[in-house]
Amino acid sequence: MLPVGPTLHMILAEYGELFFGRGLPAFLLVIFLTAWIISRNRILERQMIGLNRKSLLAEVLESLAAGSLGGFLGTLIFIFLGISVDLTSSAIAALWAIVVILIMIDLRFACVSYAGGIVALLHLLIGWPDVNVAGLMAMVAVLHGVEAMLIMFSGGRGAIPVYLKNPENEKLIGGFTLHKIWPIAAVIIMGQRSAGPGLLAAPGWWPLIKSDSVPVPGNALTYMMLPLMVVLAYSDLTITMRPGTKARRSGGLLALYSALLLALSILAGKTAFFAYLAAIFGTLGHEWVLAVSRRFETERQPIYTSNPDGLEVMDVIDGSPAAKMGIVSGDLITGINGCQVRTKQDLADVLTQKPLLLRVSFRCKGGEERHGEYSGSITYFGIVPVPGPCDQVFVEIRRGGLLRKLVDLLRDMRDTRNMRDMRDAKDAGPGRPGAKGEDNCPSGEK
Repeated sequence: MLPVGPTLHMILAEYGELFFGRGLPAFLLVIFLTAWIISRNRILERQMIGLNRKSLLAEVLESLAAGSLGGFLGTLIFIFLGISVDLTSSAIAALWAIVVILIMIDLRFACVSYAGGIVALLHLLIGWPDVNVAGLMAMVAVLHGVEAMLIMFSGGRGAIPVYLKNPENEKLIGGFTLHKIWPIAAVIIMGQRSAGPGLLAAPGWWPLIKSDSVPVPGNALTYMMLPLMVVLAYSDLTITMRPGTKARRSGGLLALYSALLLALSILAGKTAFFAYLAAIFGTLGHEWVLAVSRRFETERQPIYTSNPDGLEVMDVIDGSPAAKMGIVSGDLITGINGCQVRTKQDLADVLTQKPLLLRVSFRCKGGEERHGEYSGSITYFGIVPVPGPCDQVFVEIRRGGLLRKLVDLLRDMRDTRNMRDMRDAKDAGPGRPGAKGEDNCPSGEK
């Protein structure tokens, strides 16, 4: 095994370069991207619950802290197992080019598993770009393993409740969108042809995935550490599970994919057959994960639907009167201050009276009848109920890539312009100034 103390000292030195040295511009760019994506998600959160539960700074720092922990775990795997990535300039250019092409087709392809698998296959089939297939696919596996851990532990936090249209009967149902982004700072190793300063003795089995570089005659192949800054993003939707359950299942599937891909990547360093298998599984295996996750949803019944016995709760805002009374997602509110509550309007009618005391009757998920009490000034109750029969506003989930979004934008602009032209034509009808063919002269002045 590598000497732990000196190795950690070298790792921390690379992190210092990333945060305070030559890697600072890339680090700041990733933080800016993280903040921008989080701010976009916060718009939907305000639309659905009327407020943002955390400040933008708090959400960015939370993502940075989780991503830093995950990145350091990935670093330990890269370094102590010995996974040589060997990212050449041609490989990096090819990865970026393929990512751009893929996100034009569908935004869900903005994942290193697809670009990495395609680059690996290109190298195996035509010899370009210059890349270590085993190391590249192992990097994909480790990054997805880190992502799986982050999804399982924090992917369900901050899920946003939304109203959706049930494709089976066109009725509205409730669901949750899960959006997370983590800036990942990691340290990888790459082979170098000549020896450099600060060498450490390594055991005979290390590295587990060797570099393809050929050393200068008379020198042994050595490895150098390099900082790596990437962004991991998780986006999902559930209508049949609680957000935490959905995140744990999705993370578990991704962890299985990561373990299988890492095993194939290690074998890929031995024979060309497993190199092809790792490249293919890198892409198709990720599609399998998504297909199984979608099947979880389609084979189960939606759980956020209206209940005639009361007003079912989808989500509860932390610190709100509802939360302080012990109401949680899945509870059924049946009465407030002696009045029956069946719809959102019933709740609104009680709150518009601005009572200084609320006595709420609700039924827990297990069927137990409970009562809660809250006294004081009440500006809002703090729940997001499931959609009722009278609700008409819903969120439409649009798939596709940047090309599709550009087409939709142009279509929306055209429709807006047509509606404006029709409104202008209507306003300029007979009897209105400026109407086509209208006689605007007063009588007797023609």
